[in-house]
Amino acid sequence: MQQEDMSERNYLLRYDQYAAFEYIIGDEYEKIGGVLASAISNHFKRKSRIHCLDVGCGTGKMPLTLLRMLQNNEVSIKFDYLDPSPQALAMYEATVPKISLSQRIQGDWASIRPQEATQQYDLILANNALCGMDVSDDRNLTKFTELLSPNGLALITLPSKRSDWSVYARMFWESTHGSCQTKTRFEDISGRLDDLHIPHQDSFVNAPVILGSDSDLVLRTVFGVMMYLDVKEIDTKFKAPYQEFKSNILSRDQPKLDFIYGIAELRK
Repeated sequence: MQQEDMSERNYLLRYDQYAAFEYIIGDEYEKIGGVLASAISNHFKRKSRIHCLDVGCGTGKMPLTLLRMLQNNEVSIKFDYLDPSPQALAMYEATVPKISLSQRIQGDWASIRPQEATQQYDLILANNALCGMDVSDDRNLTKFTELLSPNGLALITLPSKRSDWSVYARMFWESTHGSCQTKTRFEDISGRLDDLHIPHQDSFVNAPVILGSDSDLVLRTVFGVMMYLDVKEIDTKFKAPYQEFKSNILSRDQPKLDFIYGIAELRK
C-alpha cells in the first residue's frame, strides 16, 4: 500500500472493524488457504525450510492456516511479517507460533526497497493486502521478483472485480464519499503484470459468506469495511445506501455474499 493512500489510513483508523471482519470471513481462510498451500507444496520439496515475507500480515490467521495445511509435508516456514498497524503485528505474534516468527516489520509494501533488503525470500505472501497499491508505479510490481530468491514463489490474493466486494463498492462509493472509487482489484494487478511481461499463473476462488440469523450485524460490518466507513455512522449519515445494500443481498434466493478472489502465482 502507498504510504498515504486511503486504504492504509482507513485500515489504521478502523482496525477493530477489520478484526471483526476477519472473524466473519473465517471460511475464506480454508478455501484460499487450500489453493495457497497447494501452490507452496507443489513448488517446494518436502522438508523444505522456507523464509517468507508476509505482506500486510493482519492477524496471522492465514499463516496459521498454511502451517496446519502443510504440516504433513514437513515444510518449515519462518515469517518476516509486514503491516502498518502495531495492533495487527501484536495480534500476529499472539496467533502464529513463536517458532515460526522471524522479523517484525512495521510498514507497508510501498515502503519496501529491494536494493536496501539484506536478503531475498523463498516465499512472498500478499493476502488481501494490496487493495490500495498503485499499479501504475512499476516498482510496486517488479519488486516481487526482485525480492524473491532464485527458486522463489510469490502469491498475491485480491478480490476480483466480479466479487460482491467490488461490485457493491463501486455501486455505493460515490454516494458515500463523493468521488470515484479507485481501489485495486485482482484484474488490475494481473493486467499490469502482463504489461510488464512478468510471468504469472492466475486462478480464482469462490468463497461466499452465507448469512444466518445475525445477518444485519454481519452486513453492517462488511459494509463498513468495504466502503471505508465507520459502522457507528450507518444509521445516520449512511443509512440509505446501507439499506439498499442490505435489501439487495437479502432478496437473493439464498442470502449470501458472493466473494470471489483471484490468486496470482509469480516465480523468479
